[in-house]
Amino acid sequence: MSARDGEFAGTLRTRVTIMRAADGAGAMPLTRYAAIRPDGAGEAVTGEAVSAAPRFLITMRAGVEALPGDRVGWGPRLLKVRGVIVDPTTPDRIVLKVEEVR
Repeated sequence: MSARDGEFAGTLRTRVTIMRAADGAGAMPLTRYAAIRPDGAGEAVTGEAVSAAPRFLITMRAGVEALPGDRVGWGPRLLKVRGVIVDPTTPDRIVLKVEEVR
């Protein structure tokens, strides 16, 4: 384990729960440790209502199969996965681009 791996592990301090968009019978939510950081705001206008849902980047260890449309529970917040980033230079982690559900 390199110093870089140790630094990554030290950033995973927040527990999140990943729920499938289309839960089948017997599908269980996954709870994992993650690092969460802000990523700006979403569309300023949705429909005809002014709304700028906060966006976040959630970094966690690889091995979690998250797809766009899945939900992520973070404390009292519910987030929707908008994208998944898998960087071949950091195969030990994945990054979820999420937006708060209102």
